[in-house]
Amino acid sequence: MNISIEMLMPIRAKMIEEQKRQDKEIDQLLAEMNAARGEKRQEQRHHPGLPGKAKDGSHRGGLSIAMKNRERLIVSSIFAVLVFGWLGFLLHVSPDFAGSGLGAVFGISGAALMLVPLAYVFVKRIPFFKALITKYVSLQTWLSIHIYTGIVGALLALIHTGHKYVSPLGIALTAAMLLVVVTGYVLRYLTPFVSLAMKDKLLLLQTARGDLDSAWGVLEKSAAERKGLAKAPLLTAGLDSPGLSFASDSPAGKVTILAESVADLEYSIRTDELLKRWFSRALTAHIILSVAMYALLAAHITAGIYFGLSWLK
Repeated sequence: MNISIEMLMPIRAKMIEEQKRQDKEIDQLLAEMNAARGEKRQEQRHHPGLPGKAKDGSHRGGLSIAMKNRERLIVSSIFAVLVFGWLGFLLHVSPDFAGSGLGAVFGISGAALMLVPLAYVFVKRIPFFKALITKYVSLQTWLSIHIYTGIVGALLALIHTGHKYVSPLGIALTAAMLLVVVTGYVLRYLTPFVSLAMKDKLLLLQTARGDLDSAWGVLEKSAAERKGLAKAPLLTAGLDSPGLSFASDSPAGKVTILAESVADLEYSIRTDELLKRWFSRALTAHIILSVAMYALLAAHITAGIYFGLSWLK
């Protein structure tokens, strides 16, 4: 298949259009990063640190990273137990554990801990509480409390079941609880990871496209390379045909290598965009599932009290 420079011009035009679109995304990501940094600086001004602590920024940054890594390790470990632990009914069932004294302790403790995350919602969503409370306790600290109490409460509640899934209300409550944990984990750890990876790839793509523009300009000015272009395969730019390739140090060879890199980056970014769109829906799902979980929890507690009092009578 012979390929001329004229045949590649429509592809070149599409690449330029795609570059303009992704340049806008890069600008938007940089603006979001600057806004996040501004909020972080403002929070640090309200919470400069405990007296006697080092004020060095690198020390605080290293400590913050270490705390985040420790949080991720602890939460991920409990998350793995929850994800696979509910399948314990395949190996073990304790029909009387939930109604026993020890089972009641696990159930009440779990329910109490699962109510604590509501405090973060009130502090974050209600301006009066946010202005009053964040003077003493940062919103990041409230988020950590929200995460730890929620996932530990879910673990205690799962132990409370004794792997006995008979009541439709209990099954629905357990399912809603696990889905709340899963969506919360996605929001806290997976979504930021995808956004950060996408930001790095967009910045790298911007650099690669600049290099490709320069190499393309050299290729257009090289008569010898343009003459040989008709018989050479360009695996990049979506054209794949068998044949001999250019030397990597020639203008056409550089265009080939850079175009292949740009194509790989664009494919990876499109994949990240798809994941980001799906993960962006996790917040809505998390809120809806949380409302359903608390409603089911209230019904479960009410039923337990009602039937418990009836049994005593």
